Amino acid sequence: MESGLRFWEFMVQNLLQWSKELGVIENAGVVMGAAHKDPSDESKVYFWHLSRCREIVGNEMWMLIPGIGTQKGFVEETVKAAFAGPGSITINSSSGIIFASDPAAEAEKLRDQIRAAGGDIPFPAGDEHV
Repeated sequence: MESGLRFWEFMVQNLLQWSKELGVIENAGVVMGAAHKDPSDESKVYFWHLSRCREIVGNEMWMLIPGIGTQKGFVEETVKAAFAGPGSITINSSSGIIFASDPAAEAEKLRDQIRAAGGDIPFPAGDEHV
């Protein structure tokens, strides 16, 4: 693009601006894929897109993040790059959970990985859905 932004960065900036202008910012979010292996060097994990998106939207928009579980996205790198406090990210792992031999145990495992990656995330005590 002429501005030096990647197309997705341009779109995220516009989504942020439009959401503010329309007064829907509290209900607006963006979909960003989870951290994954760098296609050019599989020894590296690619998460720059999550950090960059968070730079653009700050704490004003949340992110829906698919790609954990069956698609082999990395939980720790995803949380560290995108988390900006409670309500800032939603990690999706549909098939990784529903097709597991024990879906409840798999969901709990993912929850525990998210908590471990986030450090002192203030999850409500006893919340089995986080």
